[in-house]
Amino acid sequence: MSIKQDLHLKILLAEDNKPSQLVSEAMLKKIGADVVIAENGHEVLSKLEEQNFDLILMDCQMPLMDGMLATEKIRESKNSRYQYIPIIALTADVQQETRNR
Repeated sequence: MSIKQDLHLKILLAEDNKPSQLVSEAMLKKIGADVVIAENGHEVLSKLEEQNFDLILMDCQMPLMDGMLATEKIRESKNSRYQYIPIIALTADVQQETRNR
């Protein structure tokens, strides 16, 4: 089975777990995405200042600044360049409260 490699999206992968980073990055690159990794919310905000992204895959639980707070800061930002980037939450937490957030 062949996967078409023409996605051409620049994706910011916010993930602190190294094995998860490797697996996610490999899968995204296989479909043609350009992937940049951030290991915490502070790095996410920093990388957004440096580069343009089409999508953010955001781990909800990271050290220093979790994905929830980073997402809030992005959405509250006055910087229209990245305020409306789609953000998809990544979590292994199945609690309803986390899902609602």
